[in-house]
Amino acid sequence: MTIPPRLRPYLPALVTIAIGVALVAVFARPIANWFAGRPVLAGEASRPITIDAAPLRLGAAVRPALPHAGEVALYIGVGDRQGRLLPAATLTATIAERKVLDVEAAGDGRFEVEVTLPEHGPLEVHLSAQLPGDDATIGHAVVVLEAGRRGVAVPGSLDGVAFHTCPMHPSIRSAAPGTCPICAMDLVPVTHEEIKTGTVRIDARRRQLIGVTTAVIDPIPLRVAIRTTGIATWDETSFHDVTARADGWVEELFADFTGKAIQAGEPLLSLYIPEIRAAELELIAAAKGRRLAEGTPLERTSGELQKAALDKLRALGVSDEDLRRILRTGRPEPALVMHAPVGGVVADKMVKRGSPVMANQPMLRLASLDPIWIESHVYEEDASLVTVGMQAEVSFPY
Repeated sequence: MTIPPRLRPYLPALVTIAIGVALVAVFARPIANWFAGRPVLAGEASRPITIDAAPLRLGAAVRPALPHAGEVALYIGVGDRQGRLLPAATLTATIAERKVLDVEAAGDGRFEVEVTLPEHGPLEVHLSAQLPGDDATIGHAVVVLEAGRRGVAVPGSLDGVAFHTCPMHPSIRSAAPGTCPICAMDLVPVTHEEIKTGTVRIDARRRQLIGVTTAVIDPIPLRVAIRTTGIATWDETSFHDVTARADGWVEELFADFTGKAIQAGEPLLSLYIPEIRAAELELIAAAKGRRLAEGTPLERTSGELQKAALDKLRALGVSDEDLRRILRTGRPEPALVMHAPVGGVVADKMVKRGSPVMANQPMLRLASLDPIWIESHVYEEDASLVTVGMQAEVSFPY
């Protein structure tokens, strides 16, 4: 390239300006660090540490390895449980009061976060990594940086780690982080402070491992819902059995199916019972003998016979109305009609038309539908929570 003669006197000045611009571009940050009183050269990044951010795994390092007060670079890698980087992942970084930090993505699952460290005290950086999709996978982690302390730490490790151990196998102890040789779980740090005091401090990393979440405590009424199953059934205190009082058989059955509604006094069935028919004939004969013995010494004896016949028929279940009709007509009833003593429904039917019956044999069972019972089965661990008078809500699947 030929330099025009008129520019040749200015050539040294132009070269000097070009060299100056290049030096400023290269050493701008070291010069700014020098004016701010920070180390001039940033140096190499720290050795990366692995952080469990289930179901993801993060790698973290800081540049310079010995951070200083002011701006430092936090390097984060987002990978799966096998340590493979996930290029599709995104990362959000925040500090106190939810202040969002600038994050620059390298495009291969690695990120650079600009962090300004205070002169004194540690700074917690909250990291949230996410994979796209309908059911997005999210992992959370917390790292700690402090001016004058080398590398990146996790909460609780700044007190001095005595050893690393496995949460499932406490007999495993290691001086460095790693995985358990028995179950392959990540080893967790145990600090000297925890050993000295005998207390267990659940730091952010351990809270992530065991899934602990926190919330603001609000005063609310404590209610325990006991959910169980039950069966709707009869009120057993309303049962009324209709029983045969002598041997015979069923001639007619009016309450002929289970569930039939019955009114009090309604006929249920008619029975032919030879013993009742014989007792009715005895009553008719005693009544006739009493009429014939009126005014004679046998009138009293005839009255006692009639009373005995009446008592026998009442004991066999014959109603007073039927007895008055027998005395009025002088003829025995062809069958004994049994009426419902109470209203309700037929809960059970033990006979059919023409069935033989025996003395003291239940034939029908009547029950009321107001109220009904719910027989529920409560588990043993809930039994102490159930008290007399407790209200219950019942829902039916049909």
